Amino acid sequence: MDARGNELEDTLTAELEFMHFLTAKQAQAELEGLPPNAYKRAQRDFLERHLVVWLPLVRAEVNAKVTTQFFVALTDLAEKFAEADLQEILREIDS
Repeated sequence: MDARGNELEDTLTAELEFMHFLTAKQAQAELEGLPPNAYKRAQRDFLERHLVVWLPLVRAEVNAKVTTQFFVALTDLAEKFAEADLQEILREIDS
């Protein structure tokens, strides 16, 4: 992270944009009557292998370096949302 925190901000934005891309592709497949399973599995894999592992590290870094409570709360929300999203996707895939 640079002195202004821009590197972390840019990386977090890119990570979340990738999840948005996968969910948009899933929605498009469903609208077209195609099976969305490949996109759900891709979301599961990205969440399990990367985002759910990485976000606690981001939150810890933000907690250590940022004094603005808004960003602390935002990273906490992102971490909890990713965990909840993973659990929902796992339920969808298993059913």
